Amino acid sequence: PPPPPPPHFFFQPEDGIRPAQESRGLGVVYKRQHKYKLVNRFANRNNVITGGILSTALDMLCGHALHTMHDNKHATIELKTIFLASAYPGLFYGEGNVVKIGKSIGFAESILCNENKEEVAVASATFRIFSQ
Repeated sequence: PPPPPPPHFFFQPEDGIRPAQESRGLGVVYKRQHKYKLVNRFANRNNVITGGILSTALDMLCGHALHTMHDNKHATIELKTIFLASAYPGLFYGEGNVVKIGKSIGFAESILCNENKEEVAVASATFRIFSQ
């Protein structure tokens, strides 16, 4: 089995790649799913997980989905996050979807849901894909 993540690493990805699917007429879309346990130390005084932590999870979901389609390095150049509900500490389920990919630019979306399958945040991202 793989070694456990370092103590500061709070994202614990599980699951894996889902089958390719059609999406909004854009062709084949690849999905990446993860499960995260976000604990109290990432919450604010109101016991709500901070927006920066949720945005990081959404960004990672988009990036991991993009890696299902290429092996090059890439970097986020734009991330838009929409917070839909308060996110209290616990388990979260996320999914990243590749919307479109070109030679040097990729587009992805992600969603994060709580244990009750309620959407708490969504994001869309643009990535620069490097040639090496």
